[in-house]
Amino acid sequence: MKKHVGLAAYETFSLILVLMALTGCSTGRVDREQSSATSMAAGSGLIRHPLPSDTQITRANYPTNLATYIPPPNQMVFCGEAVPLDNQQVWERFDREFTIVVYNNAQMYLWVKRMHRDFPWIEKRLQMLSLPEDLKYFIVEETDLLPRVWLAKIGTVRSTGLSSPPSGYSQNDYEQALDLLLFKLKALRGQFPSWTLAIAAYYSGEKRLHDAITEQKINDFYPLQLPLATETNVFRIIAIKAALKNPELYGYVLPLHARY
Repeated sequence: MKKHVGLAAYETFSLILVLMALTGCSTGRVDREQSSATSMAAGSGLIRHPLPSDTQITRANYPTNLATYIPPPNQMVFCGEAVPLDNQQVWERFDREFTIVVYNNAQMYLWVKRMHRDFPWIEKRLQMLSLPEDLKYFIVEETDLLPRVWLAKIGTVRSTGLSSPPSGYSQNDYEQALDLLLFKLKALRGQFPSWTLAIAAYYSGEKRLHDAITEQKINDFYPLQLPLATETNVFRIIAIKAALKNPELYGYVLPLHARY
């Protein structure tokens, strides 16, 4: 009996020794690996410490918040006509287009660069044709102030009054095509009582607009139910005016040497 008890105690003691040896080996391996990794990182200068949770990595002189809220104007006048922004529905539709326009940084800067080159002669053209100066923002929406691109697409998307696409892409071709576009818009203004309706007719077609006015018995653009694309285009033009009339107000400050 004593022999069996002694044998059991010996086996238990042996098992404990084996387990301690295995644990010691494992711990030693981990310690050696950590020590080796630390030594290699130190030798290569790659030791990294976790950043505090409130630390922000930024580039010098660049704002960290690129989505600062930019409030739209509370009042707008387009082509001498007040935009009824006190109407909640009108306000929200304008606010949507303004937000899309003013937060499109790349497009805004390209417009600002081009408008310093193109607005002076466009304004003279509008004055010569006895048209409101605000129609230059309609031209921005239509052409992006990119003569070659616009001349290439007119006649294929919608009529501008041209019987056929222009034969060339020169500045003279651009100005002649714009004249035809403005003559068409002026003729539409003769059919409808406001510039917003005239522009809506340009986008939707005269017949569709006449039919909508007759059916809905409304002769005002803002409460009139029109195709979504038509409504969006008109509000977008008004939003472009709001953004480009004073781009510096919204953070678009362009150095003189960056203008076209």
